[in-house]
Amino acid sequence: MLLPLLLAISLASGQTTQDPPQTPVGISTAAVEDAPSPEQWLAEVDARAAQLTSLRYSATRSTTRPSAEGHQTTVEERWRFILQGNKFRIDYFGDTARQITSDGAVLLDYVPANGRAMRHHLARMSAEDQAKLVRGILERVSVPGFRVGVAEGVTWSTGALTRDQDRDVVELLGVSADGNSLRYVIDRERASVLVSEIFQGDKLVLRTTSSDQVEIIPGTWFPRQVELQVPERGGLATVSMRLTKVSGVGDIPPELFQPVLDSSVPIEEVP
Repeated sequence: MLLPLLLAISLASGQTTQDPPQTPVGISTAAVEDAPSPEQWLAEVDARAAQLTSLRYSATRSTTRPSAEGHQTTVEERWRFILQGNKFRIDYFGDTARQITSDGAVLLDYVPANGRAMRHHLARMSAEDQAKLVRGILERVSVPGFRVGVAEGVTWSTGALTRDQDRDVVELLGVSADGNSLRYVIDRERASVLVSEIFQGDKLVLRTTSSDQVEIIPGTWFPRQVELQVPERGGLATVSMRLTKVSGVGDIPPELFQPVLDSSVPIEEVP
C-alpha cells in the first residue's frame, strides 16, 4: 500500500528509519512517573498516522529563500492530493500544471507544457524501481512531521513534561550515531508532533513546526499549517505549507484515479 510509504516520507527527522514497535493507540500519560519512553512516544505518533486508509487535501506551499545580496525570493506552488490504498492522484496548478494519476497498475504523468504524457506500467517494474518512482513523486507532496519513524542508532532522553498554549506537551531529546542532536515536542493528548529540530553542534540543520491541527479520523490529528526552516547562505530558507479540505474519511470514487486526458495528447510508454 502507498499510504504507509507516503507517511514514511518525512523531512522532519532526516534519519534512517525502521518500522515502529507495536504500541497500542492511546497510551496513558496520567502520571509523570508512568509516562512512556521516547521510543513509545514516537511509535504512538506513527501508530495514529497508520490508522488512515485514505487521505486528501489541497495545499499551497510558499518557499522563501535569502540571497547573498540580502534579497528574498518567493516561489508558490499549489496542488490537490488524493490517496487511497495503492491509488493516488496529484493535480498541480498554475505555472507548474501537471496531472499524475495511478490506479495501482498504471501511472500516468501528464505535463501540459510538454504536450505529451508518460505512462509507466508499474506491474512490469521491479519492486525497487517501482518504489523509487513512487517515492520520488510522493515526497514532493508529503507533509513533514506528520509521521516520524523510529530512528536507528539514536540515544533518547525525555525532557520536560510541560504545558504550552493550554496543551500538555512532552519534549524528547536525542543524539544520533553521527552526533546530530534531535528534538521533538509532542502534544501528549493528541500524540502529534508540534516541533521537530535537527542540530549539528549548535548549528540548525532543519526545524519543522506544525499547527492548526484537525482530527481527520478519531484519534488522528493532521496539521493544516506546517513551516520548515533550513539554513542557507545569507540566512534561513522558509517553506510554509497551508492545507485545506483535509479529509481522511470515506471511500474515494475510483474514477478520480483515472487520467483526464484529451485523445490528441501523445503518450510515451515507459518502460
